[in-house]
Amino acid sequence: MSLEYKREPLEEDEIQLLRKSCRSFDKEFIINLLLDTNYLNELNL
Repeated sequence: MSLEYKREPLEEDEIQLLRKSCRSFDKEFIINLLLDTNYLNELNL
């Protein structure tokens, strides 16, 4: 019997923390792009 792990979307405070951690425009742009496309939630970062 195998257990299945279901990923949960990022919480709003986690998203804000991730955005605030960006030190350059390029990084912030990529994070926002991934968040907007919901890709980060699939990666579960």
